[in-house]
Amino acid sequence: MLGVKIIVRSNSAPDGWSQNKFKHLVFKYILGSADKIIVNSLDFKKKFKSKFNIHADCIYNPLNKKEIVKKSKIKSKIKFDKKKLNIIHYENQKVIKEVRGTGLLLGLQLKVSQTKFIEKLMKEKLLTIRAGENVVRILPPLNVSKKEIDQA
Repeated sequence: MLGVKIIVRSNSAPDGWSQNKFKHLVFKYILGSADKIIVNSLDFKKKFKSKFNIHADCIYNPLNKKEIVKKSKIKSKIKFDKKKLNIIHYENQKVIKEVRGTGLLLGLQLKVSQTKFIEKLMKEKLLTIRAGENVVRILPPLNVSKKEIDQA
């Protein structure tokens, strides 16, 4: 559509918002025009298939509610070693101005364009977001493993 790639992300199942016939037609058109549809549960993925006959991608492996409650009560023993980011900063001083934050909530203040930097990270399968003036936020999910942190 107009030479623009369309990605739709839905945080809710279409059961509620697709009951209205007009909304159903509008959403069917928009969703049908999208290059990619992302949902946050396998249940939503199935509902998009049954309601609109559209394939959606699930962005994470959902857990059942009991499992989420159980896991939320377990304190994380993962300690993020900021020293590794400081080494990366030292080795890339032309790109990274400063490492900010504590624990798993970290950011990199850049000397280069955020957009290009984030695009390069996405190619390496590392999801980040913009935060502040030329800062890229690194905020891994709470269920991240030590191995995944080291790999990233």
